[in-house]
Formats: sequence, structure tokens, C-alpha cells
Amino acid sequence: MDYELIENGSEFVFFLHGFGASKDAFLFAKDYVQKPCSMVFVSFAGFGKSPPPDKPYFVKDYANDVKALIDSLNIHTPITIVCHSFGARVAAVLAGSNKGLVNKILIVDGAGLKPRRSIKYYIRVHKYKRLKKQVLAGKKPSNVLENYGSADYRSQSKVMRQTFINVVNQDLANYFKAIDAKVYIMWGQKDTETPLYMAKKLKRLISNSELYVVKNASHFSYLDDTRTFILLLNKLLEM
Repeated sequence: MDYELIENGSEFVFFLHGFGASKDAFLFAKDYVQKPCSMVFVSFAGFGKSPPPDKPYFVKDYANDVKALIDSLNIHTPITIVCHSFGARVAAVLAGSNKGLVNKILIVDGAGLKPRRSIKYYIRVHKYKRLKKQVLAGKKPSNVLENYGSADYRSQSKVMRQTFINVVNQDLANYFKAIDAKVYIMWGQKDTETPLYMAKKLKRLISNSELYVVKNASHFSYLDDTRTFILLLNKLLEM
């Protein structure tokens, strides 16, 4: 797994990016962290310069990769995690299943909760499954399926497409509920990928959490309002 380590203290902060991004997503933060600490910027398997996995991954596999990195760096104190979108899935499994490993988390527009679905969504899924059967039976050309799936899904290789399916179909509510770390939740008011109702549910699930809604911000609220992101990060690190 490709990563960048900046050593500047005994406290470690791991930065976990969203799906389709890489360690570069949070690199700018290194210039604004006020407290002396070591920072680890990770590129998950299949992203950035990290090679794709040999077989489709589940969220737990990504969490295991991060845990292996923590062990390889001989870190024996609780870590802080900063995560965006898909990175929050990994953080939830890592923190929720390894008590004492993580003591502080900044979740930015996090994914991992089962979304509310409209009737249109289920109609589209039914149509996709029907077309897929026809393609497999040789009754339809494979290109009829090209317009289905998100941009993230369509841009991936075969193994990463199945990884994407594995990841997005898992509801991680129980892992979030098991987190005993101090958690700040930063969320874009106008986030359409992980809507605001998910932030409110996370706030209810994670007992020791605080929610900060960023007005007029999107799914990338940490880029839309970098000042608030840096303020929250530094505030969390000083706790």
C-alpha cells in the first residue's frame, strides 16, 4: 500500500481518502496542522499508486490493510483518523472492531449508512438485472449496460467494480455505533451523494460525537470550506 509518512511527534494522524481519490486528497493539510504530530497519508489498494487487490475487496479488507500499516510502523498508542466519504467506511470498521486503537476521528461527508431509496431506484435496478440476464444469454449486446452504475463504478477495472459493489452494499451502522472514540462530523449542507440525513443518523449512532454542518457545501465540504476543516482538525488534535 502506497503511503506518505511525515514524522513530527509520537501522536499519529491517518488520513483516509474517498473512493476514486488517493493520498493526495488530504496532503494540503500537512501545512496547517498546528500540533506537532506524525501524519500518514494513505492510498488504498487500487487507488493512486497502490496496486489493485488480487481479488475483490470488502471494507474489512481495507481496514485490515490500514491495521497492518499501523503495526508495521510500530505504533503503540491510539491514533487519530481523518476520513472522507469511503474513508469513513474504513475508519468505522477499524475503530469499531479494534477497541482502543483509535481515540479521535474527523469524519467528513462519510459514507457507510444504508441510503433511503426511491421507487425509481428499484425500478432501475430491476431493469438492469433483466438486461444483464439478456446480455448473459446473448440476446442483447453488452454495451446496453454501459449507462448503468455511477461514474465511480464505470471508471473502475473488473476487480475494482466488484469491490465497489461489495463496499456500497454494506450497511456499517453497527460499526459506527461501536465507536468509542471522540468524533467530529463535518458535513456539507448540500451534499447529494451522502445527504445530510446521514450525518444526523451518524450523530445519533456515535455516542461521543459532534456535528458541524457547512452551509452551501457539497460532498467535498473539506474543500468547499477548507478553513472550517482545518479549524476542526486542529481543535480535535488539541483535545
